[in-house]
Amino acid sequence: PELFGIPCLLLAVLASGIFFDIKLPTPRPADSPPNIYSEVRAFEHLKTLVQFGVRTVGSHANEHDTVQFLTQHVERLKRQFPDRGVEFEVHHLSGAFSTYFLEGFTNVYDNVTNFIVLVPGNAPDEEQRTVLVNAHFDSALGTVAASDDAVMIASMVEILQNILTSPVAKHTIVFNFNGAEETNWMAAHGFITQHRWRHKIRAMINLEGAGAGGRELALQTGPGHSWISQMYADTVPYPHGTSVAQDIFQSGVAPGETDFQVYRGYGGASINDIDLVPGIDLVSVSQGQVYHTHLDDINHIEPGAMQHTGENILAILLAMSNSSMLVEPGTTKEEDVVYFDLLGLFMVVYSRFTALVLNLVGLTLLFILIRLLELELGPLVTAARIGLFSMFGPVVFSIIWGVLITVSGLSLRWYSHPIIAHLDYGMLSIVVALAVRHWNHDKLVLAHSHTDAETKSFFGIQIVWAGILLLFMIGGIASGFIATLWVLLPLISRLFIWIFRLDSSGWAFFVVHAAGMVIPAIVSLEVSLDVGKCFFYLMGRVGQIVPPELGGVLFTFLTQLVVAVPLTYIHNLSASHRSLTVKTLSVLTCVLFAFTFLQFPFDNEHPKRMNLQHIERVWNKCQVREDSPMTCGVEKTDSGIWMHAYDYLDMQPFIDKHIGIFTEETSKKFEITSKTKVSLLSLPWYFPIDYGMNCGWYIPAPVPPIARDRTFQPQVKHETRTFTRKPENPEEKPQQFHRRKLYFQIDSNLTHVAVVISAKEGLVDWSFGRIAVEDGEHVTEFPGPVKPMYRKLCDCYFVFRATGGREIPWNFWLTFERPQGVNQTVSLAMFGHNVEEMSDDLREFQKDFPDWVTTVSFQSMWNWYQFE
Repeated sequence: PELFGIPCLLLAVLASGIFFDIKLPTPRPADSPPNIYSEVRAFEHLKTLVQFGVRTVGSHANEHDTVQFLTQHVERLKRQFPDRGVEFEVHHLSGAFSTYFLEGFTNVYDNVTNFIVLVPGNAPDEEQRTVLVNAHFDSALGTVAASDDAVMIASMVEILQNILTSPVAKHTIVFNFNGAEETNWMAAHGFITQHRWRHKIRAMINLEGAGAGGRELALQTGPGHSWISQMYADTVPYPHGTSVAQDIFQSGVAPGETDFQVYRGYGGASINDIDLVPGIDLVSVSQGQVYHTHLDDINHIEPGAMQHTGENILAILLAMSNSSMLVEPGTTKEEDVVYFDLLGLFMVVYSRFTALVLNLVGLTLLFILIRLLELELGPLVTAARIGLFSMFGPVVFSIIWGVLITVSGLSLRWYSHPIIAHLDYGMLSIVVALAVRHWNHDKLVLAHSHTDAETKSFFGIQIVWAGILLLFMIGGIASGFIATLWVLLPLISRLFIWIFRLDSSGWAFFVVHAAGMVIPAIVSLEVSLDVGKCFFYLMGRVGQIVPPELGGVLFTFLTQLVVAVPLTYIHNLSASHRSLTVKTLSVLTCVLFAFTFLQFPFDNEHPKRMNLQHIERVWNKCQVREDSPMTCGVEKTDSGIWMHAYDYLDMQPFIDKHIGIFTEETSKKFEITSKTKVSLLSLPWYFPIDYGMNCGWYIPAPVPPIARDRTFQPQVKHETRTFTRKPENPEEKPQQFHRRKLYFQIDSNLTHVAVVISAKEGLVDWSFGRIAVEDGEHVTEFPGPVKPMYRKLCDCYFVFRATGGREIPWNFWLTFERPQGVNQTVSLAMFGHNVEEMSDDLREFQKDFPDWVTTVSFQSMWNWYQFE
């Protein structure tokens, strides 16, 4: 057992974790009963959706083709099931709201689309409630978005038929086929704040994609309403999720939001008798390298992935729609839970109170066993210190190692083969931990105690885990269940070892000892695999702020979650065996890293992400005077191709290889010499992601067609007046202020535009949010003026607008104030994007790009206005 027990245990845990992580159910055939989910039937819907092409908001594919497909399908179901009372509606909506996402900005939307289907329940009216199911059919720029989120739309279409061929549920089910999520959750906001069917919604299921295929993850549940998590655990055939994912996502560490946050946050404000709309967020996360790229096609959807997802959605939906909890959730309303699954076989869910009890039991058992074994304080302190160093020493070492890799320019070498990163940092974690224990073995032996080194080492690491558990308890963090498992279960095994007086060098000791480690090790490994899927590929699109080797540091720590306790068994080995183990694994780790450094970061399946915009920039200067017309003139113009990358390497290795990428003719035409610092106010950003980008290229090029057609021409009018404001302190003198109100009208066929307003000029009010909304017989102004969302980084306000149709003018006004006699210059930039058409110059420019680069390419107009 000393030589082979622990390696065999860890290999068995690794094999089982990987096997069940990639294991998917067999797709059910098309001739399956109509009330049973069939991947084959759903896949046909998916193929139809992706054949429409890129479905950006405002495109014909999004606003017409997809809606027509859904209409035809639902009309057929209505004819087939006339007694079910199915209703559907194509809902076009407008509104505005602000978000703290991406440092804060404001969304404005006009005429975006929801396709909404209602299947009534049979409960009495006074008990009738609604379950909402949501997914989005629009796509990000430049992708047919098979996994994000067409696969969920296809599943919803299949599930709608499953529901209609099942017994009538007690409660109403509303399916929202959402047409504007990629433009920052606009359609979800419009539905939950404006639609007439929103009032009885008491739970929702949001379906999202951040990768292709694999097991979907229960990313988050709640808030409160613990019955939802318990129902998911009790009903779905393939449960998968942990509180760790929820804690990480809701902390903001992983940049991203889904419609779930909008329904949860704005639902309570628009549905008077509840605080928040609770629910569950189901997200596919495997193969994150295809997310928002041209690779997100049906070829990357693994067979069985849709069956896995569809059966889970159908099960939880049927359970929710027949649950009395929708009417009266009772004490579960305020109750958060801890949840995790074991290899997808079953899910454990328990309350925070139960978690507290388990934690106290574990800590108490630790104290009791220390007393029973008569362990002395001095050896325990020594063992705990060694345990702390062995657990967190690898993390510190990996940070230093990561800094060296980053400084040497060798970052992301594992990106095209993420398994390499798992091996590199996993082995690094194990080697450093073993080395710490080997070098400190004599300190444990010489410590004045009658117990052996392995026992002291085990209780030392248990004290470390107990400390971690206490920190989680103080912070009220649900992810502390991992520490609970590592404290409680190994100690229960140790109790049996003490009762039966098992010899630490025998197989009986090892088997009992291993039994207490199997479940914590498997759960920790599952968490490591899920977090690894998200974070390693996330490093390819988070800009130049976060060093990618931070993902390796994270995985080093996650590895310690799995191996920290099992590695205490090394103290049962002889000195020669310990030394040989450390040396052998050290050599193997060096070989692995050497192999990694020889790799090229990108390939055609794991490409470098780049953004290319063919733009024209126009600087305008306007003179504004009271009681006189405003005059504006063009000061200068330029045009070019602006390109920037999304990963930490920035334009590397693209810069090093660009001479070989471009032909001599292309290089001369575009004068590839210019490098510029990017700014939110100086270039036409699609989204305000300037906080993550260092630099890019701005390459001189001919004027793009979007500029030649003059489809983006803002018209500006103004009002000015002077007024006196009484001070709050009566002893102060009244002060005169100058108020300037600027009116803008943008008559354009562009469906994606933005305005960035410099915050230095005293913006006090604007028109965004002042719209009339019909709700039954009532017409109300909603949501009222949206508070400007200040961005500290650029000292500005960013407003993004998307429309579900062309030729929809954008009319808005801005009001500025300044004390009388103080000079005021108002500055703002307006962007317009043609996201559906690439210019010929842009197409020629990127035709020689290598296959390890994927691009999002479109045309933009940038107009700068300075009002004096």
